[in-house]
Amino acid sequence: NLSIVASDLGLASVISSSFDSGVGLSYASYIALVSDSISKSRDIPTFAHGLGTFTILRTDTITPNFSTFVSITGNLDVLGLAESLQALSLDETAIKKRGIETTIQASISLPFSSEVACARFADWPQQPRWSPWLSSVSYVNGSEDDSETEWTLNVRGIRLQWRAVSVIQSKPSRVIWESISGLRNKGTVDFVPTSKTSCTMIASITFVPPRPIAIVFKNNEFLKSFLVDKLLNWSLEMFRDVVRSDFALERGDTELGDALFDAVEGKASVAAQ
Repeated sequence: NLSIVASDLGLASVISSSFDSGVGLSYASYIALVSDSISKSRDIPTFAHGLGTFTILRTDTITPNFSTFVSITGNLDVLGLAESLQALSLDETAIKKRGIETTIQASISLPFSSEVACARFADWPQQPRWSPWLSSVSYVNGSEDDSETEWTLNVRGIRLQWRAVSVIQSKPSRVIWESISGLRNKGTVDFVPTSKTSCTMIASITFVPPRPIAIVFKNNEFLKSFLVDKLLNWSLEMFRDVVRSDFALERGDTELGDALFDAVEGKASVAAQ
């Protein structure tokens, strides 16, 4: 909330924490990450946060230590931090916010059949092509016949992982999945025919944010709009353009295929900022 007020005034917040435990500093790092995301979304310059005094301490006051949660490159393990906060009883809102489910939905018209759309979307390792926030998706046992997949998501330094099982249905075309470990999430994607060569794609995702995210998420409209407008809507738009590009290249229309590919790459580079 302080970051939102500061950004309304055209200012950036600076988070400072010293002589703290690794867990405490990691949580301060998370707050700093959210603050920077708000500032960058409004084109406000950001500044270094005051976490460097931790280097004065050669040993941590509470295990696990700071490097357990924050890598040398600055990536934050949100799920690991959430579990430690709960184990140490440092999350005062854990009981009140336990099991908060958040559902986001979006839809888009697609210029190809529901069968084609469903088959392309359910090719799980291809997901990072239209969801630039996904680092990787792989079959756990290395086989396309395997219903269990492993996912890695990286959004502005926040790294989340989970394993999921999925079911692909036909008539009507639908994809259903639910996580079995890591980030708790589930969802459905329906492909509703509008003609023989077009359909409407309707995606609904429900997830339980890790507790450090849930504290900010509940009262932060910026994060909510980011998830819907960019994380989901952009993914659907990029899926449409990736498949259109593939079709164009397959039929030898390299000019259209390359143009669509460049458009997807451009949006992916903006999303990574």
